[in-house]
Order: sequence, then C-alpha cells, then structure tokens
Amino acid sequence: MIQKITMITVYVRDEDEALAFYTERLGFEKYADTTFGPGARWLTVKLPGQQELEVVLQKPNPLLHGEEGAKPRAAARPSQ
Repeated sequence: MIQKITMITVYVRDEDEALAFYTERLGFEKYADTTFGPGARWLTVKLPGQQELEVVLQKPNPLLHGEEGAKPRAAARPSQ
C-alpha cells in the first residue's frame, strides 16, 4: 500500500515556460534548479508551506529517456 508520495514528474516541452506557469499562475515556488550533464536540468517546484510533495518539471532528454522517449508528443485534443 502506498503510504506517501513525495515526488511527481511532469514532462514539459519548455522548462522555463513551465516554471513560469507553475509559479506565476498556479502559485508554486521554485525549489531546485540545477543543470547537469549535456542539456539536462533538475527543476522542481513546491506549494508554499508544503514540505512533502515536490513536482519535477522535466523536458525529455534523449540521453536519459532514449531517442523514442524524448520525441515530442502531440497533445490530445478533445473533439469539437
């Protein structure tokens, strides 16, 4: 049984745009922002006052996710 969730990853197309959305529109605070390796970045946000849950904003990287896993995916659009 799951007792606690401390980290959730959200794959994004642009980390800076995602950071702006999460902080400016949703009220999260930037918690960690570190670059490592070729083009890799560890970017997380948290809700103010919340210590346990961290949201990772991650752009898929071929070195980490493989070529196929890093390809952009078209967003599903609802039927009109």
